[in-house]
Amino acid sequence: MFGVVPKALWERNTPADDRNRIHLAMRPLLIRGERTLLIDAGVGDKENEKFAEIYGLDRACTLETTMAEAGLTAEDVDLVVATHLHFDHAGGFTIRDATGRVRPAFPNARYIVRRGEWRMRRILTSGIARPT
Repeated sequence: MFGVVPKALWERNTPADDRNRIHLAMRPLLIRGERTLLIDAGVGDKENEKFAEIYGLDRACTLETTMAEAGLTAEDVDLVVATHLHFDHAGGFTIRDATGRVRPAFPNARYIVRRGEWRMRRILTSGIARPT
């Protein structure tokens, strides 16, 4: 998480577990007004249990449950903004339906992402080329 910063400099304030994982919160930002705007959506729930165990995901509290506590459903979101397309920010933009197909998690929303971020993600997932 801290890149090239030596562990000795951060572990006192952010202790790691026995697998060298640290506790992090993923808190999408929901803004209500004339429209309902969601900025980022966390990891989501499409990944398997092995993935959840590797990253130490706590799925006790989901975006869906916290939105419900605020009196909202996925259908109420008008606009979804991605700060960037890493899995921990954009994984919740899509869900698997009953047939296993991936579909938008917020069906009535317009999704917005920076053009450069979209292009980079397309390159990285195409298998054709890698940016230098």
